[in-house]
Amino acid sequence: MSSPSSLPSLPSLPQLHESYKTLTTHIVPGPNSPSYFIPLILLPTALLIPPSILSTRTSCYLFLPVMWAFFAHSCLRGGGIDVISADVVLWGGFLLVGDPRGGGWRRVWGEEGEQDKDKEGKEERGGGEVARSPLRQTTHYHEQSYPSTLRARIPWVLTLLVSLRLTNWKIGDPAHDRTQPTRPMTRRQYLAHVLKISLTSFFLIDTCAFFAMFDPWFRDRYGAVGIDFPVFGHYGATTTKSFFSPPPRLLSLVQHIPFAPRLLRTLAIGLQAYSLISLGGALPTLLVLPLNYLGLISDTWSPHTWPPFFGFLSAIPARGMRGLWGGWWHQTMRFTSFPGRAVSRTLGFDDEGKGKSDVTGWRLWLDYRDVDFGLRTLSAFFFSGVVHMGLVPPEPWFANMPAWKVRLFVAGFFWAQVPVFAIELLVERFARRWRLRPSFGSIDFGPGLVVCWVLVCLCVTIPILGVATKELGYWRVYPLPFSFWRGVMGWGWWPWASLERAE
Repeated sequence: MSSPSSLPSLPSLPQLHESYKTLTTHIVPGPNSPSYFIPLILLPTALLIPPSILSTRTSCYLFLPVMWAFFAHSCLRGGGIDVISADVVLWGGFLLVGDPRGGGWRRVWGEEGEQDKDKEGKEERGGGEVARSPLRQTTHYHEQSYPSTLRARIPWVLTLLVSLRLTNWKIGDPAHDRTQPTRPMTRRQYLAHVLKISLTSFFLIDTCAFFAMFDPWFRDRYGAVGIDFPVFGHYGATTTKSFFSPPPRLLSLVQHIPFAPRLLRTLAIGLQAYSLISLGGALPTLLVLPLNYLGLISDTWSPHTWPPFFGFLSAIPARGMRGLWGGWWHQTMRFTSFPGRAVSRTLGFDDEGKGKSDVTGWRLWLDYRDVDFGLRTLSAFFFSGVVHMGLVPPEPWFANMPAWKVRLFVAGFFWAQVPVFAIELLVERFARRWRLRPSFGSIDFGPGLVVCWVLVCLCVTIPILGVATKELGYWRVYPLPFSFWRGVMGWGWWPWASLERAE
């Protein structure tokens, strides 16, 4: 039995403070000032004050400058932008300007009820007994505007604050409101959905991380290897044979396709991001689902009543890059388009203005809806880039360039989507005007060409983000505690057991 003196001692407060400082300075940004938390308090406070006391304009003038001032002070103290704090001020601006307190915003929720019995819902059975058919379950939906009492207002506002996708909310926007309320899954269906997402994501993460272990571009730390460098080529004194020996036919195929290295690396970065976000959106909800089963939380707060985190892949061949970002990718940051929407409304390009500011010469190609869409797209991707700058700590441990350059690479990926959207929109308008449709007989090649276009766009833009991920050291440590591919290759099933790093 060990003596009390041999037991490990708890870290002191100065040690904890130093560890936290190291974490937020070199690994991931975080709060380093009380001003970080002030917007988190001001936003619900502003929404809880009824419009009879503070009008929309007064509320914006009173709260938004203060929130932005504390946000700026927090960024200065922390050495840069943080994702959560930037999200809060933009989300707060969207809510305060949109003014859900005015009665135009309504929370929608459903309750299971019993339908009236069918008049012919009886059947005769042996022995002359009459059995009633079971009652059919229906869902009755209710809508609730901004409550008049504080007691009812608190859960209404708190639910709104966490509804970043505005699921089961009607906000006066026809494009959004016609999709609400969403059709919920049963708990069993949701568990099956999470299991499928988790297994798929784990496999993709393992595959991408395994590929990055021996790929020269991911292993390069000094920018000496370009994105088009051969995948299974030599780099310095290290050969791929010490890591992985690909089949000769596969090696010959990949080496002779000029676009293959860029495509494979683009897919590795994109699928890794998709899988990590999917897991982050699915696995934590498994802790909440039992609480709903036990009746401790309502269906409104249970994840099985929410729509899936990602949409349908069919949106990509149907609408190209606009389908990828607007139909398939998660929609937790659509509120970043509100500044562009406000500008569009001011200039008269929205549905209410009906294009009063249209220039006649442009109407051959664009109408007011295209200008409105362009302004919202510019706003959405600009602010998305700014928010994602918050992924970069003030002094990244593995970076060979200043933090501000890494932040520009992160933001540059999002900003590059704007010209991509513009090109896609102009090509679509040109094809529609001249009635061009790629087909051969009854075969329509349109969806295939759209998918090829999307891959080309991603191969141009995702490598920008890839530079930032390499500088942040995302590919240096194996992301999973268990690896199928490493086990099959005989390198051990548990990468974390020896804390092996992918140098």
